[in-house]
Amino acid sequence: MNEMKVQAKKIIYRCTHRGTKELDLILGSFAKKNVPTMDSRTLAAFERFIELPEPILQEILTDKAELPVNLPKELRELLTEFAYRPGSV
Repeated sequence: MNEMKVQAKKIIYRCTHRGTKELDLILGSFAKKNVPTMDSRTLAAFERFIELPEPILQEILTDKAELPVNLPKELRELLTEFAYRPGSV
C-alpha cells in the first residue's frame, strides 16, 4: 500500500472516531466520500483542518460558521458542497 493510501486510511479513521457521535457521523461521512479522491495537497490541508477543536468543526460542518479562509479552493468547494443539511448524512 502506498504512503498516500495509508495516510488517507488514517485520516478517515480519525474522522470517524472523534469522540462525539454527531461529529463522527458528519465528518466521517465527508471523509469516507472525499478523502480517497483527494490529491496530496488537498489531503494535507484536510489533515490540518481536522485538527481544529471539535466545537469549531461542528459549527463549520453544520453550516453555522464560515470555513477558514486559508483552505485550498478544492477543499473549500468540497466542504461547502457537503455542509450538513437534514437528510444529507
